[in-house]
Order: sequence, then C-alpha cells, then structure tokens
Amino acid sequence: MIEYRDLYDQYQKLTGEVIGNNELIPNGRYVISVILFIENDYNEFLLQKNDKLNVWTSLYGHPVAGESSLEYVVNKIKNELGYNVNPNKIKLIKTYKNADHFIEMYYLKENILLDLLTLQSEDNNINWFNKDEIDRLISIGKFLPNHLKYYKDCNIIVKGKDL
Repeated sequence: MIEYRDLYDQYQKLTGEVIGNNELIPNGRYVISVILFIENDYNEFLLQKNDKLNVWTSLYGHPVAGESSLEYVVNKIKNELGYNVNPNKIKLIKTYKNADHFIEMYYLKENILLDLLTLQSEDNNINWFNKDEIDRLISIGKFLPNHLKYYKDCNIIVKGKDL
C-alpha cells in the first residue's frame, strides 16, 4: 500500500507537494522522519524488537501527508502499543537534517506498564532496557545501528534537564 508523505523545502517549510513512500525524494526536497525515545522513572528506555532486522530500536517512522510529526508520534503510540498519551508530555528535543530528511527526535517521560498494553500484533515485542542492557545490545550488534547516534544524543540532551 502506498502511503503519501509531505515534502518540505530546505528550511522545513511545507511545499504543498506529496510523494509516495515508494518514490525517490526529489533534489532540494525533504521528508520528515520521526524517532521517539520513551523513558520511565527507572532510567529505562522502551525498545521495540524489529523482527525483520533482528535488532531492538526505539519507535520510529514517517508521518503521512497532512499529519504533523507530533500527531504521528501520538498515533504511533496508540496504534502500535494501544496506549493513549497526552501530547503535551511529548517533547521535541532535536531536529537533524541530512541529504533528504529532517529527523525529529522526540522524548517522552512516562511509566508505561507493559502488561496493560495492547500490542498491534503478537509479533510485536517490547521491553524496558536500562543503560547497561542497551550497551550490551549495542556491543552484540542487536541495537539498530542507525539509531545509535540518536540514543546517545537523547541521553546527553535529557541528562540534567527537566523534560
């Protein structure tokens, strides 16, 4: 199924153009990708198993056309975890820009009880991981390499801040 995404200019302004997720992004245009880190009061991060790649990762994806990145995050949590979250608790902590993407990193401090979640499918595996456990996943190649920089940046940005 083709999903359409909004295109942005170099200043992250909507252009009014859309692109299918199976199309190449035109030169000078950008799409938005979102990565979300959820941390509980025990300094553990909620990670999801990507069975296709056999690695653990944070929640991530792309908003569809007409959907803001914050709306996407709220919908992603609802649709994948069956959890309703107050959008005011979700904080945009950094935006990155690469050749054809703006990557918006969001952070949520929330104590989510795993037993109360309604996961999208039985294959959907999630769990809380502390820093040592995540370091172990990284050392054995079981943490999504593309998200390693964002995880490290999230820890630096969040440390000592009241988010």
